[in-house]
Amino acid sequence: MDARITNTEATLLLPRSSAAERVEAIRLAAGRARDAALGRRIAQLAERILSLPARWRARAELRSLTLRELADIGLTPGDIDRVVDGQAR
Repeated sequence: MDARITNTEATLLLPRSSAAERVEAIRLAAGRARDAALGRRIAQLAERILSLPARWRARAELRSLTLRELADIGLTPGDIDRVVDGQAR
């Protein structure tokens, strides 16, 4: 039988300092923030991929308009990509 204690057992037996607890709390909060940011990024990517067919249709419809028709709605041919991709100002 091995009389040595493991790191896990030592952690449970030794008192923790408040500094160590703060460091652990910060580490856990940073991990949760990272996980949340990654989840948001994955959701944004999925939304962008799923919206591709609709954006392709909108772009094709706007490109089929004449210069006069585009001007009537306040656009130029150069504005089409920005408008369809949601970057219009």
